[in-house]
Amino acid sequence: MPLTKVIVLSFAALITMVNPLAVVPSFVALTGDASRRTRAAVAFVASIACIIVLTTFLLAGNYVFQFFGITVPAFQIMGGIIFLANALRTLILDDRRAFNAGGEKRMEDHE
Repeated sequence: MPLTKVIVLSFAALITMVNPLAVVPSFVALTGDASRRTRAAVAFVASIACIIVLTTFLLAGNYVFQFFGITVPAFQIMGGIIFLANALRTLILDDRRAFNAGGEKRMEDHE
């Protein structure tokens, strides 16, 4: 595989794991009252922590999988099952049909 393709695929995987666009609202809400210097320091520490965690798993990930006897296909299947379960839970919890016009849960839907 050409080096440029590896770099592009690695960068795309890294950006989807870190997901900086989803973190921005939380960062702004948590550091809204802080000075610009403090926000920069918090962002720097968070970036270093992210790099350390990702590097640790890059170097030790295969050993952890081998230790626990996990194969990559099994990990992919389990990840898909967890993703599906979370998606279904989100769909069920956001079901507006389970609520009356006043906003309270219908009597037959109470658990």
